[in-house]
Amino acid sequence: MGPIPCLIYLMAATFYFLANLSLNDVGFFLSSVVLLVKLAIRGSTRAGLANITPSIPSDFRTMVKSLHIDPIYRSVVCCPSCFSMYAFNESDPSTIPEFCEHQSTTLSKPCGRRLRKEEKSEKDGTFIKPVCEYLYQDLRHWIGRMYSRPDIEEHLDRANVPQSPADKMSDIWDGSVLREFLGPDGRNFIDKPEEEGRLIFDLNMDGFNPYGNREAGKVVSICGIYLVCFNLPPELRYKAENVFLLGIVPGAREPSTHKVNHLIRPVVDDLLKLWFDGIYLTSTHKYPHRRQVKAALIPLICDLTAARCVAGLGSHASGHFCSECLLHLRDMNELDQCKWTPRHWENHVIHANEWLSAETEYQREKTCQEHGIRWSQLLCLLYWDPTNLLLLTQCMGFTFAYSIDISARFGEWTTSFLMVKVTHYWVWGWMKRILLWLSKFLNKGIQ
Repeated sequence: MGPIPCLIYLMAATFYFLANLSLNDVGFFLSSVVLLVKLAIRGSTRAGLANITPSIPSDFRTMVKSLHIDPIYRSVVCCPSCFSMYAFNESDPSTIPEFCEHQSTTLSKPCGRRLRKEEKSEKDGTFIKPVCEYLYQDLRHWIGRMYSRPDIEEHLDRANVPQSPADKMSDIWDGSVLREFLGPDGRNFIDKPEEEGRLIFDLNMDGFNPYGNREAGKVVSICGIYLVCFNLPPELRYKAENVFLLGIVPGAREPSTHKVNHLIRPVVDDLLKLWFDGIYLTSTHKYPHRRQVKAALIPLICDLTAARCVAGLGSHASGHFCSECLLHLRDMNELDQCKWTPRHWENHVIHANEWLSAETEYQREKTCQEHGIRWSQLLCLLYWDPTNLLLLTQCMGFTFAYSIDISARFGEWTTSFLMVKVTHYWVWGWMKRILLWLSKFLNKGIQ
């Protein structure tokens, strides 16, 4: 690739990933550049100039593939009703199931929701496509990409995480949970061999209304599921390029109760492999030959509604409103801490399995009302304790714009930020109109 196409590639990637322009806007930029290049080389006799424009694609997605900067993700068919997932071959649409066959319990009826539909196009005629598709990232590939960045690898290998003074806590590492967390060998997880990587993540799930309010009595919610690596210092931890986005929940609503288990199952499967065997990276900046990396998911950090949904707890308005003790809602005004009987991990798992093995929806609902517990996919992680590792966010710290915009400090979703975004897109809109007018004018001149 020559220097001019390489520069155009980098400019387009900058507009898309850093300036948050859409695919259509970047495609318009590429078309404009191709037109300008054609005008610049018109009548030129220099060898090689004629080969510049064919090397510039009109679709930015083609450019992303050639630059190898697109995240590695997997695509599955997702039921719009129960969120069950089905693998399919993208090159063979006949592998898409026609109806959802998931049964919530052994005696429940199959979901029965249609999973595929027919569409028509002038180019391909009639073709089959999924009604709903779920794209999720591969955590192991994402870890490999993180370790390929020399500056990030140094932070991931921090041997001694600094602590705040004894009378002040400013980071999660100032507590004892992460430092005293035991690995599969019975030793502190962060006490590792020098050549081995040990990563600690938290899981977040949060949604937002893209319209900002209710319209026509309906609420639209766009929900993301993501992981944050606590090995990174706070100033790098919440940057968008350092946050693992598992996927965006398909549809315009958040999954209710246990249905979220289908969506987090892929990352739980990856975490199980990372916990016991780890992954082996063929090469990193510090270790060019081979390196083993293990990882663990410790805290679950969400707002109240999402936290109880992902952790497998009943609603916050149910009788068992607390995630740490067995105090009932009718005794909510009890202030004597001696009467706050704490929950125990072992009992929680017993009741969760009881809910999972129930044969009917009625039995499940009865079990949930009695104990306030459902099954959570996170319980497949044998080390994850829902009675001790559930944290609630006190304010909105994660927000979405065109891409995920994550702040290192909570509560920076301010009016000034919105004004910057509005001004940015207003200016780009006028620039686009001017460039479109110029391109039409130049096309008439060429003709």
